[in-house]
Amino acid sequence: MKTLLSASAIVFGLGVPALAQPAPAPNGSAPPMKIDLTVKVGTETRVHQIVVSDDSCGSVHAKARDFEDEIRVCSNMKRDGLRLEASWKVRAKTAEYHVSWTAAVARGGTVETSSADGARFTLAVK
Repeated sequence: MKTLLSASAIVFGLGVPALAQPAPAPNGSAPPMKIDLTVKVGTETRVHQIVVSDDSCGSVHAKARDFEDEIRVCSNMKRDGLRLEASWKVRAKTAEYHVSWTAAVARGGTVETSSADGARFTLAVK
């Protein structure tokens, strides 16, 4: 009986600290990225925001009479860092623009693409 009580006390004593401590976060996981997406066509500027985590995608679809924005951003963790893939399809009045790219973008980084006739797309990682 004395041995059983001692064994129970040891098991209980070892289990309590494990219950009190939160499980550690998986290695390599970063907090989600907040991404600002800016579309500028002529004098009009539209800003959208999405949040994506490692190896996931996010999208925005906004539509009104004079414009339509379809933007998709995917993050892919690679050995040498995070890569973002973006696809933009934008309609402004009678013009339509399509842009796709893949780039390594760190937090705080920005990627900007533009067309010859004035459409500008900006992605900023927060």
